[in-house]
Amino acid sequence: MEERRLFERVSLTATVEILQPGKDASGIATLGNISRSGARLESTAPLSVDSVVSMRMNFFDNHQQRVTEALTGRVVRCEPAGTSFVVGVQFIQPIHPKKAPFLYAYVDR
Repeated sequence: MEERRLFERVSLTATVEILQPGKDASGIATLGNISRSGARLESTAPLSVDSVVSMRMNFFDNHQQRVTEALTGRVVRCEPAGTSFVVGVQFIQPIHPKKAPFLYAYVDR
């Protein structure tokens, strides 16, 4: 199978708060990996494919300081995986150093 990704994926441990328009409650997911253009999440609840979600990613930066950065993306896949769901999110805009400098430091290695 031909690789279609534009940017390399990297591992990053992060907790992700997921906010969906029109829903009162937020969901929590774990980040599996991330690139400048998207992320793989593991969620306890399914997300609708093609829905737009806002994500607040909580992680430790290169200096071991806890940081939170926000991104918006479109759910491109959601598949059951045991008791959770594997979710693929494509960011609306690729990660940019001015909007998400700490995430950019991880994905631009």
